[in-house]
Amino acid sequence: MIKKNMIFIGHEYHLRTKSTRFLIDLFARDYDVDEATYDMEIDRFDIKTGEAKEQYDILVLFQMLVLPTVIKKRFKYKKAAYFPMYDMSLYTNDAFWIEYKDFNIINFSSTLHKRLAGLGLSSYFIQYYPSPMDANIMGSTENAFFWQRIDTLAINKIAPLLSQLDIKNIHLHIASDPGHGEPKPSNDQKETFNFTTSTWFETKEEMLEVINNSAYYVAPRVYEGIGMSFLEAMAMGRCVIAVNHPTMNEYIIDGENGLLYDYESPQIHNPDDVRRIQKNAHESIVKGYAAWERDKHKILEWLDSSVQVNLITANSFNWNRLLAFPKRAIKKLLRKFR
Repeated sequence: MIKKNMIFIGHEYHLRTKSTRFLIDLFARDYDVDEATYDMEIDRFDIKTGEAKEQYDILVLFQMLVLPTVIKKRFKYKKAAYFPMYDMSLYTNDAFWIEYKDFNIINFSSTLHKRLAGLGLSSYFIQYYPSPMDANIMGSTENAFFWQRIDTLAINKIAPLLSQLDIKNIHLHIASDPGHGEPKPSNDQKETFNFTTSTWFETKEEMLEVINNSAYYVAPRVYEGIGMSFLEAMAMGRCVIAVNHPTMNEYIIDGENGLLYDYESPQIHNPDDVRRIQKNAHESIVKGYAAWERDKHKILEWLDSSVQVNLITANSFNWNRLLAFPKRAIKKLLRKFR
């Protein structure tokens, strides 16, 4: 069978960490995939794998805030699809999204899907789940694991929250996202908790072993695009403590398979049975993964579908008066989110 050609444009950080591999492998069933990145600072696309084609059957944009007008200057393609992330959508206006009226948009966030479908765009929704790990519904209920990744959700924010539980020991994994600092525990926090720390582990297995020592896992971001880290913790049977924002609250039911809290006024209730929550977390991943495996091939159908724009909604916009999303705002977002 002769495969169609695809150009996949993603963030270099993700291509390096292989976090988008699950999609690339899926696409490879029907497409020969060339992978590319875009550097906004110098306005340049780089082909990382494969060789640039004169024309592609489909172009796929993953997460990157690159406007179609910029893409069309570099690539020729018959169809296009966009996989946006909820966390990067927070500061975008409707005018930004209308730029993608000729794209099929595939969302991993139901919240963002509802927003874009409401604009009349060709939006689809599917919820990603990782493979469940062997259930180890253990870990000390006095231990919590926290991967400190961003300045706005650092140990100074998390420690007061964890003091509301019976937690005595915190493992602080200090491996910040690009552009973020590395806040350290205060002296008062060191008197309240016993801290152990790590930076980057040699292998992922080493990190998982440390996580397994704790019944609790603190989700590291205020908002997520998919949320691979907290989903993997749930897949291990950890009780995830997370801000009550997407995408965490699209997976977690407070008190049932995890714990949610208000970011502005962090309060959390000590669960009566954390083992029950751990068990439910693992079971929710088992069920979700079965649904993902059953339905993930729909993505290939959506890529090849005709764009379905709701003309009644779309025509309510005055296309000529819409302003393109400011390039400086996109640069700021790309520095903030990875």
